[in-house]
Amino acid sequence: MYNALTDTKINKAKFPKPPKKHIDLRDGQGLYLRILASGKKIWKLDYHLNGKRNLMTLGRYPDVTLKMAREAAEKARSLAKRGINPYRAGKEQKENEQNTINEESRTFREVANEWLEKVVGKANIVEGTKLLKKRMLEIHIYPRIGNECYKNITYAKLADILDLIYMKKNDEKKRKTDYIKRLGGMIKQIGRWAKKRGYSEINIAENLDEEYSNIKIERKPRSAILEGKEIREYLNKVEAYKGNGNKAITDAMELIVYLPVRNQELRCAKVNEFDFDKNIWTIPADRMKVKSSDFVVPLPKKIADKIKKIIAYNGGSEYLFPSKDKCISKVGLIKRLRNMGYKSTELTIHGFRSTFSTIMHNTGLYMHEVIEAQLAHKIGNAVSNQYFRDDYPEQRRQCLEDYCYILDELKKGKNLSDIVKELRRRHLEELT
Repeated sequence: MYNALTDTKINKAKFPKPPKKHIDLRDGQGLYLRILASGKKIWKLDYHLNGKRNLMTLGRYPDVTLKMAREAAEKARSLAKRGINPYRAGKEQKENEQNTINEESRTFREVANEWLEKVVGKANIVEGTKLLKKRMLEIHIYPRIGNECYKNITYAKLADILDLIYMKKNDEKKRKTDYIKRLGGMIKQIGRWAKKRGYSEINIAENLDEEYSNIKIERKPRSAILEGKEIREYLNKVEAYKGNGNKAITDAMELIVYLPVRNQELRCAKVNEFDFDKNIWTIPADRMKVKSSDFVVPLPKKIADKIKKIIAYNGGSEYLFPSKDKCISKVGLIKRLRNMGYKSTELTIHGFRSTFSTIMHNTGLYMHEVIEAQLAHKIGNAVSNQYFRDDYPEQRRQCLEDYCYILDELKKGKNLSDIVKELRRRHLEELT
């Protein structure tokens, strides 16, 4: 390298007269410094890859010193000899370094949002539950540590946040202890995701959900009407609303008693889900609480006829209970309940499922498994469910027919015990 470059040669380099667009100061083995008329100095390297000549830029002088340029050139030539494109290898290295920097500065919000998208978004749960998880983070966690670097957050800080929320919610009597447990469990799952993705070496939220495990939770059943008189009053109130207010809401408030499904399953029902040749309603798996499979509801003849009339009235909408370009909301059902004079401590939308369960269990005409199957509840453990897969379609159809008969007779003013006795007599006659 007798004619190799030095910093002195570089700094003394002058443009010839007349000036050119650029001059090249060669260092040897394909490395040279290109000096532009503007004064910029850029390192270039000529090299051969798989028998073809290539050119790459190594950076600006003096940011990239002469020594650094020679080292980079030597590394590039070494890669080229092995058939590796040094330009692509350098680009990948820069991207990896940038990703490492990004991961080091990743905020709690970024990690949590990625968990919501990649884990919760693909989970086999209803959309309402997914939205609730996101909302809990937005209300309680993001305002406190959302913009903090994830790697700087400690277990103690997370525990303090839960303590603050717990004290506040207890004072306001707006949340139960299990809400805080769920929030802690969610943050623990985010920590597990961060560890899996390499954003943290440990799960910083491990055991966070156990902070409140020793606190006893009082669970109250959903408010429901269970007596014959209460059911008769409700059905008559629904009847009184016909012709007034939102017809879709009124129809739904009636059907949700006769068909003991969850409110989302009924509210979002679509016309194409009903088969009136077989008198069945098939609810898609993605609208069920547990999205394992479609759920078939056998329709009593009276209810099938009523649904036909609703479809004929709703103007060709894809929804059974349309509201503009979508289905009616849960809020609409709750408001109607309140307008009918029912407080939340007296009756909830979900409570109608308890009405069905209580009445049909008390008839003594159907097995517990049949009634639970109609409520789309899982019976037994995972092993037994792998072997026993009957959901009692015929028994469930008869069960709903009998339930429909009971409600109609109650509406007429008959006594519940007398109606049940009549049903038992009919069943006995059929058996004999």
